[in-house]
Amino acid sequence: MTKSLLNSGGILPRHGGILPARSPERHYAHQKSGTLSFVDARLQHPEFDSSIFRDVVGRFASGVTVITTNDEGQNFGMTASAMSSLSLDPPMILICVNRSAASRQAISHARVFGVNILHEDQASLAVHFATPQADKFRALSISRGAMGCPRLEGVLAWLECEVVEEVESGTHSVYFGKVKEAAARDGRPLAYFRGQFGQLYSRNTDPVAVRLREHVLGALSDDEILNLENLAHGLGVGVPDIQRSLSSLMADGVVYYDVEHGYRVRHLTEQRIARSVEAACAIEMGALDVAFGGTTDRPSANEIESVAMAVEELERMLMQGKLDDTTSYARANSHLHEAIVSLARSPELLDAYRRLAVPGMLVRALGFADAESVRERQDEHRRILECLRAGDPVGARLALFQHAHNSQASRATRFGTRSAGRDAVADVGDALIQPSATSTSS
Repeated sequence: MTKSLLNSGGILPRHGGILPARSPERHYAHQKSGTLSFVDARLQHPEFDSSIFRDVVGRFASGVTVITTNDEGQNFGMTASAMSSLSLDPPMILICVNRSAASRQAISHARVFGVNILHEDQASLAVHFATPQADKFRALSISRGAMGCPRLEGVLAWLECEVVEEVESGTHSVYFGKVKEAAARDGRPLAYFRGQFGQLYSRNTDPVAVRLREHVLGALSDDEILNLENLAHGLGVGVPDIQRSLSSLMADGVVYYDVEHGYRVRHLTEQRIARSVEAACAIEMGALDVAFGGTTDRPSANEIESVAMAVEELERMLMQGKLDDTTSYARANSHLHEAIVSLARSPELLDAYRRLAVPGMLVRALGFADAESVRERQDEHRRILECLRAGDPVGARLALFQHAHNSQASRATRFGTRSAGRDAVADVGDALIQPSATSTSS
């Protein structure tokens, strides 16, 4: 069975626990009592076994690039992971190219090369440029750097370099390049590990951490001890994935570590719920600013309809008396607000919203809710939708603010306390609504 090193989808597998069986003379590592013990293969092999070396260096995860150049009017390109920054002043990088590759002779002759650092959704480009063919650039959309090297469309980052030194070593040529041009965009890189492509997640965007956070907040009780094996089974992932994600939840204050019992759920207070609702409100208002006030096209009728469908689903649940199923209702509610955030067409904003684990927060909050307050919130949902359909971002922002403020006020009343978060949402509403008062909805 394989585990995933860089993501939770099984794209980049590694052997979990014990390394694959080898003959005694080739087995360079073993695991005992959770500790890896390494055997120096050179002591067993006067001539180092290249298969061991290949297996060892294959465990070093890297990004993926396409190296390009243009020599006497002909484009050359190849997939490579052997690229590294070398110097900041002057800015320099190095690349390693197999001496048998056609690109190697072209780079040596042209004395320039480009490095296209691939985005996570460009695995097909990596395969394309790793496959021998007469014209790798046919039907591809490219631009050119200042020195003429092909720049592929949609890459995560780009560098164009002048070769200042070339060194031959073993099967490869090493090129030292002085960077003449560099550019980058937001996004995540395509990763490469043990012969397979995958995705690299930061703590903020790890999908296992997002799912685990929602489960802990929505399904577990305060101070409950976490069973890592049960969590892994329930989420369909490995225990190492759960352990990695728990570091994210600890940093966010969702769980804490008890030296006697292990990980436990931190008590979720009304103030904590309030802060999460405050942050969600700020993200939604920001999304509306981007959707209606930026340089891109305004949301389409289909995008607005996705908000309408979410409102209608909540309406059906309310009419059918399904409020007792707080988990389903909370998820449906979150789908509505995610649809609003999605109007900005920004994966980063949507990731930030999902990281708040709003469904889990709402499960706790709905435990104190009454049917009348839920109906009032649904009326506010309809008002938000009406404003969006009318192309009125100012009205939609105001309706969102009132929705968040009223939700906080309702919970504070039931808790018998004045919520600090209630005042915080009011402050957010004042700060975010006032600048839009001068904007138009046309």
